[in-house]
Amino acid sequence: MRKLLLVTASVVALAAPAFAADMSSPQPMTYTKAPMVAPAFTWTGFYLGAHGGYGWGRMTGSDPAGVMPDSTVDTKGGVAGGQIGYLYQIGALVLGVEGSYAWADIKQSMALGAGTATVKNDYIATVAGRAGYALDRALIYGKGGVAFTRDMADATDGLGGSSTGRFSRTGYVVGGGLEYAFLPNWSARVEYNYLGFGSQLETPSSQGGLVATPMNVRNEISTVTFGVNYHLN
Repeated sequence: MRKLLLVTASVVALAAPAFAADMSSPQPMTYTKAPMVAPAFTWTGFYLGAHGGYGWGRMTGSDPAGVMPDSTVDTKGGVAGGQIGYLYQIGALVLGVEGSYAWADIKQSMALGAGTATVKNDYIATVAGRAGYALDRALIYGKGGVAFTRDMADATDGLGGSSTGRFSRTGYVVGGGLEYAFLPNWSARVEYNYLGFGSQLETPSSQGGLVATPMNVRNEISTVTFGVNYHLN
């Protein structure tokens, strides 16, 4: 028994310094770097871009005196221009405002005896609000606001007579489209717009033997455009 106690005491004595060394020298802690998380895409910010496409319309004229019968002219042609705006995203809701201007060649030419008659809209401009629903990089939206254009009427009778008219118009625009951000700062979109311009009295000036009749003219225009935007956010 005495020998067993001596052996036990010796083992404890030898183990104590090692235990003390372990207590005085804690093992270093290791750290793991957190994984990188890509920031969520947002539509918030200013943007500017360009668009082009096709437009078609209908001008309906009626004689305010009720003498001449109503007349209708269908027009069509290309449009190309630019836009600038701002969007603000709240959750999936995206709100904004946009201004646009486009050169237009929406027209129709008709024979007028030995001459010709042409009606045309040479530009389209809008200031509209936008509201949409974002599915990450895809945005489905509608728009509505004020629209501007100019009705142009030119005619000749082939005998030296002519008439000319230029009439600025103010109306409304409603439309919508789909926009997709294919790069961090670039998006592409397709959009449809309907522009309505109510009845307005238009009286072209005349010279020679051609006399232009004043008409109340109502104008409707539809456009389908494709565009790209650069986002400054």
